[in-house]
Amino acid sequence: MTPFQENGNVDYESFVQNIEKWNKNKVSGYLALGSNSETVYLTEDEKLTILKETVQSAEKDLLIMAGTGMESTRETINLTNKAAKIGVQAALILTPFYYSGAMTSKALIKYFTNVANNTATFQF
Repeated sequence: MTPFQENGNVDYESFVQNIEKWNKNKVSGYLALGSNSETVYLTEDEKLTILKETVQSAEKDLLIMAGTGMESTRETINLTNKAAKIGVQAALILTPFYYSGAMTSKALIKYFTNVANNTATFQF
């Protein structure tokens, strides 16, 4: 979860302290910007900083995943590629839900294929 200061700014210091505490437990990895991380309220810069702090603060050899699904295909691809450059190893992509009547199997396959074909290959 993303901690905030009283003024509404992201509390990066507390975020790193949390990761350092969790590093002492037997975790397999971290998911940054998941559905419970208030990610919809963060700017792109805040999201990228959270991802950088996660990659830098996590114990070596832990899996780092990031929720990179956005409201548009273009922005999903953009954030996913930026996350890969930072060192994130896997991305969670939201299933499109807008215009639910148009979200046929064909449309979903096209969406995920487009995202996959235009994003970086993640390194494990």
